[in-house]
Amino acid sequence: MNKAKLIKQIIGSEAEKLGFSYEGAEDGDYSFYKEEGELKQYILVKIVQGNYLDLELMSNAYGQKAVSVKGSALAGENEEGMHSVLKWWEWENEEDFVRILRYFAKIIEEKGAEKLQEISVPTETEPTVEMEKALYGNHAELDRQYRGKLGITADMDFRTVAGIIGTAVLSTKSMGIKETEADLVGIAAVVGTEIVNRSGGGNWNWIEGFAKLCLIENIGGKKYKSESPLGIVFWYRTMGKDNVDGLLKRMGDKRRQ
Repeated sequence: MNKAKLIKQIIGSEAEKLGFSYEGAEDGDYSFYKEEGELKQYILVKIVQGNYLDLELMSNAYGQKAVSVKGSALAGENEEGMHSVLKWWEWENEEDFVRILRYFAKIIEEKGAEKLQEISVPTETEPTVEMEKALYGNHAELDRQYRGKLGITADMDFRTVAGIIGTAVLSTKSMGIKETEADLVGIAAVVGTEIVNRSGGGNWNWIEGFAKLCLIENIGGKKYKSESPLGIVFWYRTMGKDNVDGLLKRMGDKRRQ
């Protein structure tokens, strides 16, 4: 069975009506994409665990999450003759595969444009690419500046530092992102440095992929352990209440792992 050919024929016919082009396949994900200026939208057919299928719509708009059949945001009633496990659709042969793809094509036809529009409007719940770039390019100087601004000294324990950071983040809640952008980036620089220092190392890296962002990678020498300093800051800001224990855990306090 030529899975790529079937996906391009059945899903591609509906994706093209919405202005999407086939991008290719990687690790079982078959991708169709569309670009309008800085906005990028994707329709993904995902082969999961060998014989399950999922349909996912996503965009690079900040604050927006992907919607998928597995997540039930797109799923309708089970089609006769098809079996789903946790909203992944199981196939055993080419007939099953084609039937599921046609169901996905129907979803794209009936809900695709509406859902893609919904998830393509940026929100203020995530940092902008400009903020991420400012953090990556200036984190060392910003860390020095904001430690002084916040009154953080070298002899303070981790919990005290986390408490100061949390208070500083929550103090921005009454204002918009644009009004507090510089402070949020500065606080994130301190967060990132604390992660590196308290966890036994880590590297500041710029990720140029689907979501452009600044990450601390190889935390504590662990190849696959990473964190987003700005992501932590925005998570705490969105939560909107004191939770020093949670902040400590996100920042790498080994006693709370």
